[in-house]
Amino acid sequence: MAAPYSPSPSPSHPTAAALVLLLLLLHVALLGKCAAAANVTFRPGEELRRYRRVQALLTRLNKPSLRTIQSPDGDLIDCVPAHLQPAFDYPRLRGQRPLVMHPSR
Repeated sequence: MAAPYSPSPSPSHPTAAALVLLLLLLHVALLGKCAAAANVTFRPGEELRRYRRVQALLTRLNKPSLRTIQSPDGDLIDCVPAHLQPAFDYPRLRGQRPLVMHPSR
């Protein structure tokens, strides 16, 4: 009996195999990028809600000052009414009033 035919790899086969492997890897990489881009969706309602929430937080944080004073060393001091002081934004101090100091007689 004769032995079954088994082709021996010629010098051009490793190059072809490397080319096929390279194309396969490139195909998988491109499919991964397309799938990742497909998962990103634009939701206008959600984006608008997030934008409004950020704007509300900024409005609450940026208090209007009555007067701005420059100290002798160059610092700028914004004078804010006592009931709008940033310390009263702390959750446990919300709704509290500042102490009123009466002048001593």
